[in-house]
Amino acid sequence: MRSFRSPLLLLAAVILMAAPSPAATHRTHPLRLKLPPADCSTAAIPSGPAQGMVAGRIFRLGGASVSQSGASAGGVGYDNYLVTLEAPDGAGATLVIVATASLPQGQALDGKVFMRKAATDATEQPLAGPGQPQIADWGIHYDPGQVDADSLSGMASIRLEFGTRKAGAMAGKIYFCEAGNTLAGGFTVDTSALP
Repeated sequence: MRSFRSPLLLLAAVILMAAPSPAATHRTHPLRLKLPPADCSTAAIPSGPAQGMVAGRIFRLGGASVSQSGASAGGVGYDNYLVTLEAPDGAGATLVIVATASLPQGQALDGKVFMRKAATDATEQPLAGPGQPQIADWGIHYDPGQVDADSLSGMASIRLEFGTRKAGAMAGKIYFCEAGNTLAGGFTVDTSALP
């Protein structure tokens, strides 16, 4: 004679095995990226920490830094601020994006907005002053994705915004778009070494 418990126990075991684990029910939602605008230099920068997609891979900002140097163009002195953004890929490699923002010498970086258009003609770039683009140089490098471009070899549209200094730090935001590669959102840099 068959037991009625056997089929019921078997059914209960199947249901328990098919049920999602508690960890699976508490997963975070995957990153949802929007298509970048045609010109990132004039676009509103998304809120939240910088993130994006480069070489078909999703990246989240790992760190940011800024350093200052001097330059001159057209007989005018400029302060150049090199912003470096790094995003590890989780497999040992790091995406690096750099942008050099220029201001007439002596002007504060606080509260400034810088733009670079996706154009090869230098006369189309927004200027910091005579002969000097607001974003003089840029670069993107990620070895595993074979991404290696800069202001001499490629085109990018960039919007870079800075807040005000507070306790040796400054918040900023970037929208960086180059050949299908995008990074957009906020970052914070240590400004204690800046003049």
